[in-house]
Amino acid sequence: MISVWDLTFWQLGPASGDGGCDFVSDGRSLLYEEHFPATIALRGTVRRGSVAIVLTNGHGRRGRWQGSTHPDHGIAYADDRRELDALLHRATGNLAAIIPLTAFRETFEQLSGRPVEEVFPDSC
Repeated sequence: MISVWDLTFWQLGPASGDGGCDFVSDGRSLLYEEHFPATIALRGTVRRGSVAIVLTNGHGRRGRWQGSTHPDHGIAYADDRRELDALLHRATGNLAAIIPLTAFRETFEQLSGRPVEEVFPDSC
């Protein structure tokens, strides 16, 4: 598996049930689905030159992303220029895609017709 994160995790409460992670990778990008059986805090960064797009379930949206309330729509992102700081409640499920920043920029700008900075002004 490719290394895409440099994260430290802290378990903040008892676990209930099993957690897990299923993934697929082409050697450059990684797509994974994860489930946390306990409330966790995490801090760190995504690999240099990469961007992470994370879709989370309702349990995750009750948490915190980048030190603020998690986005209500459930979509969050991270890049290598800011340290990620998140709190994810027990039973959080995430679907995450980690892709090279150049591929993200090219695809996003081609499909949206807008520069990335216009939509994500503090990143990429």
